[in-house]
Amino acid sequence: TVAMVDVLQHALSYTSVALVHSTDGYGAGGATAFAEAASSAALAITTTQSFANDAPDFTAQQRALRQSAARVVVLYCQASDGSRFMRTALEAGVAGDGYLYLGGDTFVDTGLWTSDALLASDTSLRERALRGFFSVAPNGQPEGSAVYQGYLARRRALPPTRGHGTSCNLETDDDGTYLWAQDHDNNASTPLACSGHDPQRDGP
Repeated sequence: TVAMVDVLQHALSYTSVALVHSTDGYGAGGATAFAEAASSAALAITTTQSFANDAPDFTAQQRALRQSAARVVVLYCQASDGSRFMRTALEAGVAGDGYLYLGGDTFVDTGLWTSDALLASDTSLRERALRGFFSVAPNGQPEGSAVYQGYLARRRALPPTRGHGTSCNLETDDDGTYLWAQDHDNNASTPLACSGHDPQRDGP
């Protein structure tokens, strides 16, 4: 979900999206995580719509999408529901040309889009329904991509943040809690341990 927000904001320059999800653990969990990531990044969610697994009808959710005027939609659900949702969204005029849908990893396998009988039997319909749809999935390579390995190498080359130094200071927040160092052993007579996070660089 952090990657999805990053793509929407920084690669595609969107400032607001709609969020649609199923109510099972995958859909609800993904939607919650996306909403938290979007909030942290100041990406607005104009409407959030949900539906039960194997819902027979998406009319209410698609009507709400139309009323929100959203053109960018994040969809979190199982592929079988997503397949039917996309076909009926095209029929309802809230998918296809002029719309961008971003889905989670369940949609990466294109074979899953055949779970809807009409999409499976009509290539033209499937292409129109899925125009502007893409998914984000974890990298399948055990060690990640060459770009990611380069990023890790640069991170490892940074000065260490544990121990002494400017990254381990005694700044506190409004409640008096240390930001970058903490009493790790509940013993006030031992030195504080650095949290390992350098406030001058990216981190958790």
